[in-house]
Amino acid sequence: MKKIMILAAFALLSGFSPNLQAQWAISPHIVVALPKEKFANINQTGGGLGLGVERQITGRRKNGFTLKGDLTFINFGKKRQLGLTNYGTDLIKFSDNAMRLIIGPQYRFGSKALKLYFGAAGGAHYFLTNITSSNGASLGSQNEEWSLGWNLGGGILYDIGMGPFIDVSFEYQTIYGVGGNKVNEVGEVISTPEVTANEYTIKVGVIFFIR
Repeated sequence: MKKIMILAAFALLSGFSPNLQAQWAISPHIVVALPKEKFANINQTGGGLGLGVERQITGRRKNGFTLKGDLTFINFGKKRQLGLTNYGTDLIKFSDNAMRLIIGPQYRFGSKALKLYFGAAGGAHYFLTNITSSNGASLGSQNEEWSLGWNLGGGILYDIGMGPFIDVSFEYQTIYGVGGNKVNEVGEVISTPEVTANEYTIKVGVIFFIR
């Protein structure tokens, strides 16, 4: 599955015929993820790092339609509950992690120094929960799974006059079939039912335009 997604991303980002206006951009950013509704019962506020790659396919002067791929790593923090281990009752820590590879069109418009953009994207979301004891010993992992999802969002680009633009964006995520963990009444770690996850995502970073 992972190889298929990487090949699909490469094909989409390179599948357009070159033209004089074609322009690439790279955007490293930090991410704040805010789970909502049923997803908030599984995960708390998360943070991470991401890298976007864009290719302009219409327009000029950094305005017009682009195709953007975005790879993001997010950690949703640690949850702690008393549970049973091989050594008896202990404080069990759950660390929920996600990796996302999403691709979709964007439209940019505005002046030379200030631009707005909006777009949509879809792709694969990989989830993994690491479980450790109170002394840091690994108790394995659970919920290692791929899920499909999509998002809608927009943002602002501002030229700070030093080359890169400041990039601030907001997205609404929907992810299908996300599970979690909890400790039951006898101290055993069990999986919770899968839910359709909704999340607000805030990204802050810079964007470098490369011809």
